[in-house]
Amino acid sequence: MNRKQWILAILLVDLMAINAVAVHHYGLLGFFQAVLSSLASVAVLVDLTIAVGLIAVWMWGDARRRGISPVPYLITSVLLGSVGPLTYLLRTRGDEVAAPVAPRLAAERGH
Repeated sequence: MNRKQWILAILLVDLMAINAVAVHHYGLLGFFQAVLSSLASVAVLVDLTIAVGLIAVWMWGDARRRGISPVPYLITSVLLGSVGPLTYLLRTRGDEVAAPVAPRLAAERGH
């Protein structure tokens, strides 16, 4: 693992730990009730949902260029938020090889 992957792994473990502690403290239903308890927290939830959605669009294109399936990471994003993109980045940031060019892009570039 390279340095970027170590940093991503630490972020991922920390995020999963704080989520586990929060769900343990409130219970799953109580966790969602707490998240939806005020207009401010709903605003933050909507903002984070939009951000993760934008990241999911990028992930889709990047994964297709790399020739890997984005589906597991997108499903994880829907279920666990930022865990999906962090897991995707953890996997792909170790790639030292250039991403393959999609056949359509290669044809457009004259390759």
